[in-house]
Amino acid sequence: DGQLRYVVVRIRSTLPRREPYATGKPVRDFVEDFAEARRKASPASMKSLKFTAGGRFAGYDLGQELISGLFSGCAIALPISFLVLLASTRNIIISLYAVCSVASIVLCVLGFCKSAQDWDLGIGEAIAGVIVIGYSVDYVIHLAHMYCEAKEHGHHSREDRAEFAIRNMGSTVFAGAITTAGSGSVMFACFFTFFIKMALLITVTIMYSFLFSLGLFMGLVWLIGPEGSCGDLPCCRLEGHAQQGDKGSSTSSSSRAWKPPSVPMDTE
Repeated sequence: DGQLRYVVVRIRSTLPRREPYATGKPVRDFVEDFAEARRKASPASMKSLKFTAGGRFAGYDLGQELISGLFSGCAIALPISFLVLLASTRNIIISLYAVCSVASIVLCVLGFCKSAQDWDLGIGEAIAGVIVIGYSVDYVIHLAHMYCEAKEHGHHSREDRAEFAIRNMGSTVFAGAITTAGSGSVMFACFFTFFIKMALLITVTIMYSFLFSLGLFMGLVWLIGPEGSCGDLPCCRLEGHAQQGDKGSSTSSSSRAWKPPSVPMDTE
């Protein structure tokens, strides 16, 4: 009918196609503010002004939710890790040392991504970051459990318990680090960027987990680790006293049972 229905204005941007969320969101906000300002200054017939970027800007909303999920996952994973460690070791001091080691591993991995690789937080980093949180807990919890188990084998000083943990679990931790890092390294041959980032994050996480579990955590328990029943939960202390009482009663009863009877000697 000869009337103007709509107008399409195309612009060319220097924004890269794979720009991460941290640097792409300000560009999206700038374009949105510009469109909002033009919409307010336009007549009533042009209030339907909209902008689109072929779905690229919509991906930043997804990235924002994934990054929020990453930080929420870290905030939830650390308390849950502490509860799991507390349930497995039944020692609050060992659990605190282990959680500090796990937090240090996660911070070092994120710092490596930013300082060494110059990665900004995006969709791939957020997904991979949530997945590799579990790798940070693996080796520490094994060594912490073995340190507490050493008390049941007659080791009560911190040096003996740390040595017991290293001798019985050190080779297992080393073998686990080799196999897990080796399986993650296979993804370096992939073509998708996400899998390459995932492979790097897995190998770096295993490296830091191995170093912090045998270095930081075992160093802490070797120098200032709990001795005897120090730091044990009250229920564990009551259970230990009950077991010692049972052992004492069984020992006294057995000693009474095996006491040789007095036999009168014949005298001439």
